Amino acid sequence: MTFPNAFNGVKKLFTSEILKLIAAVCAIVAAVAGIIALAGVEADAVVAGVGGGIATVIFGVASAVLLLIAYILKLVGLKKAGNDEPKFQQAFLLAIFALILSVVASILSSLNVGNGVVDDIVSIFAAIADILIVVFVIQGIQNLAEKLNQNGMAETGRKLLIIILVFYILAIIATLVVIIFGANVATGVIAGILAVVAQVLKMVGYIVFLVYLGKAKNMLAAK
Repeated sequence: MTFPNAFNGVKKLFTSEILKLIAAVCAIVAAVAGIIALAGVEADAVVAGVGGGIATVIFGVASAVLLLIAYILKLVGLKKAGNDEPKFQQAFLLAIFALILSVVASILSSLNVGNGVVDDIVSIFAAIADILIVVFVIQGIQNLAEKLNQNGMAETGRKLLIIILVFYILAIIATLVVIIFGANVATGVIAGILAVVAQVLKMVGYIVFLVYLGKAKNMLAAK
């Protein structure tokens, strides 16, 4: 095996993306349940309101836990793969920065600093960081593919990168609409619908990225 560290790292990234995909499904269910709960409250439907609220909490917590595990796996995978390819190391440093930023934001939020503005800003930066990490990982796989004379994989990476970026950017736009205009324009139901749209777009991006990671894992295992 030519790049054992990259192989082990990409394997962990592959697992991480599977967990993120499951978390995205849970988030979609939570968002839909939230819409049902809001609609139930507005229509004085107690069962729908309470049931939707409980489902929102359960699937929301499940999504959060899965994302936490996925993030830890991603950090370990990026660090490991970084021993064979610098692009993975760059992605690792960016992921650490995003993690520190999130911790600081959580502390400020618990102290009621910024009235929610800090959380919104961090959400935007976290989304941008996610995109850049994906870019670095795909570029890292492309570099490895070229070193292994797998030009087809390198070319596939260039095409998939454009597709993934489109879905991620659309997801960010949907999220920004809720963050910026939610309080003035969107009702709770509309905000919930946009949240579902954002999660669906992210999930499509996850699937495309996951497929490429699977191909990269097989490529590294064979070489």
